[in-house]
Amino acid sequence: MDLARDVEWVRIGVAHHLLKNAIRSGRVECAPVPTWDAEDLKKEGCNVLVSPADQYPNGRPERIIAATGRILEERPALIKSFLKAMIRAYWFARDMPKNHEYVTNLEKRLRFLSPDPEERVVENNPARTARDLEAMPFPIDGLATGFEDMLKEEEKLGELNYEVPAIKDVCAQDLVAEAYQELLQRKELAPEHQRVSAIAQRWGY
Repeated sequence: MDLARDVEWVRIGVAHHLLKNAIRSGRVECAPVPTWDAEDLKKEGCNVLVSPADQYPNGRPERIIAATGRILEERPALIKSFLKAMIRAYWFARDMPKNHEYVTNLEKRLRFLSPDPEERVVENNPARTARDLEAMPFPIDGLATGFEDMLKEEEKLGELNYEVPAIKDVCAQDLVAEAYQELLQRKELAPEHQRVSAIAQRWGY
């Protein structure tokens, strides 16, 4: 199948309910949906073509942070502080139902400020449930995964037009591993980490 010639791409929006409703109405024949929506749609006669766990067995390639080798070598303490903040932001976004109201209101404000007119129509983007938010693909330890799987996929599709270096040569995760361990040493963060750990175990990431 030629993705450019044989597939008609339809813009629907990123809200989960829009994707699910587009399948139900026949507007599209295929769309990415959350796990729980997929289970509902299977009961209605739909089929699951692929799951993130099947497609990316080594972890989903989400939230990749890139940096130059120079700043990693010259200012590792600064990078580690940044990574600690990112990890805590991941925890905050998935710490449900504790932070549900805050995250929901934040999303509404960001949509109002979006330059995309579709994103600004808040009624087309109803508030995410606590389940929606706790299932966000934010890694509890901050580690980036799935690089090689993603690049192999893009190479197979002919999307890469440059030489890709070996992942081990460009992936530096020692600082994020240290940042995570240092957060675990802070006793005041233990209750938050325990809540988010339970959520991560429930969803498998």
